[in-house]
Amino acid sequence: MPTNEQLVRLGIFIATGYLCAGVVVAIFAGLPLWISFFNSEFSIAAIVVSATFIAGLIIGMLILRPLIPKVGVKAVFEQDVLILMIGLLFMSLAMNQAMLIVGLLVTGAAMSWYFTANFKVQVKAAKNGGASALTLGGWALGPIVVVCALNYFEQHGLLTLRLLYAHFIIISFWVWVQRLGLHTDYSDAPEFVLRIQHDKVVAKTHQPKKILDPGASASDEFLKDNSTTTNQEKSAGENNNSPENRV
Repeated sequence: MPTNEQLVRLGIFIATGYLCAGVVVAIFAGLPLWISFFNSEFSIAAIVVSATFIAGLIIGMLILRPLIPKVGVKAVFEQDVLILMIGLLFMSLAMNQAMLIVGLLVTGAAMSWYFTANFKVQVKAAKNGGASALTLGGWALGPIVVVCALNYFEQHGLLTLRLLYAHFIIISFWVWVQRLGLHTDYSDAPEFVLRIQHDKVVAKTHQPKKILDPGASASDEFLKDNSTTTNQEKSAGENNNSPENRV
C-alpha cells in the first residue's frame, strides 16, 4: 500500500508532464483567439508569440548561470512553478498586447527552469518501463484537455482559453505547495546546472586571501605605500623625459 508521500510524489510527477505539455499547447492552440481579440494578422501574431516565448526560454536559461551560485539549485527549482503561475496569470488576465508579451516572457523563463529540473526524472521513469511509464500520461493528458476544451467550447471564444490558464494556475499552486512540504534537495538536477553551483563553490574556496602581518605597524604600512607611490612617480617622470616623449 503506497504511503501518503508516495502518492503526493506520484501526483506531482503526473502534474509536471500535464503542465509542461498543456501550457505549451494552450499557448499555440489559442493563437487564433488572440488574433481575433487584438484584430491582428495571423502571420505577424504567430511570429510575435513564437519569438516571445522562445526568447523567454533563452532568458530563463541565461539567468540560471548567475542565479544558481547566489541562491542555490534548491531555491531556484522550488520556486520555478511560482514564477510559472505569475506568467500564466498575466496571460489569463491579458487585456492588451503588452500584458500578453510579459506573460509569454515570464512563462517561457519559468518553463525553461521547470522543464530542466524535471526532464531527467521523467526520462528515467520512462526507461524503467512498466507501471512507471504510465505516470508519463500527464504529457499526453495536458494537450488532450486543451484541444478538447478549445473545440467543445469554441463558442465562448477567449474565455475558454483564460479558464484553461486559470486551471493551470490552480494545479501549479498545488504542485508548489506539495513540493515545499517534501523538502526535495534536487540532487538529480541536470549535470550542467549542478556544475554551475560546484564551480562557484570551488572558486570561493580557492580565492586568495590577503595575509596581514601582525608585527607590522601602521607607520610601516604607510611608509611602504608611500615608497611605492614615489617609485611609481619617479618611473613616470623618467618615461616622460625619455627621448620618445620629447617634443
